[in-house]
Amino acid sequence: MVSMEENNTQEKSYGYAKRPLWQWILLYAVIGIFLYGLIYYMFLAKKGGSGYSPQTSSPTSVPLAQSPAVSAREITIRGDEFKFDPAAITVSAGQPVTLTFINAGTYPHNFTVSDLNISTRTIQPGEQDTIQFTPDKPGQFTYTCTVDTHAASGMTGTLTVQ
Repeated sequence: MVSMEENNTQEKSYGYAKRPLWQWILLYAVIGIFLYGLIYYMFLAKKGGSGYSPQTSSPTSVPLAQSPAVSAREITIRGDEFKFDPAAITVSAGQPVTLTFINAGTYPHNFTVSDLNISTRTIQPGEQDTIQFTPDKPGQFTYTCTVDTHAASGMTGTLTVQ
C-alpha cells in the first residue's frame, strides 16, 4: 500500500502540468516575441531591412556620350540593399542602350522600368545581367527592383529619356 507521503511526492513530480492555461499562453507568447525579435535582428536589421535607407549622396546623372546615333550607349548600374548606383540616368530617345545590371548586394535583385517594358532577370548576389533596349518616347520613368518590398524600401531610381 502506498503511504500518503509517497503519493504527494508522485504528484509533485508531475506538478508542472497543473499550471493554469493563462500561464502557458503567456510563456509561449514571451518566447514567440523573443524569437521574432531575434530573427528580425539577425536577418533584416543587419542588412538594412528596416525600410529606412538614408541617402548619403544626391542622384547622379550619367552624361550623354558624344557618339553617332547608331552606336549603343553603354550603362552599368549596381544594385545593393536598398538602392541603385547611379540613382538617375539620362539617355536619348531612339538611341540603343546596352545596360549591365550588377547585383552588389546580399539579396536577389533586378532592374525594371515598367512603363517602358524593360527588365533584367532577377539575379543572385555577385551576378550580372545585360540587356539591350531602345527608348522611343521622351519623359521621366521610374526604375525599381521588383523583388519583394525592395522598391518600397527605397530601391528606385529615375530614367530620363530626352
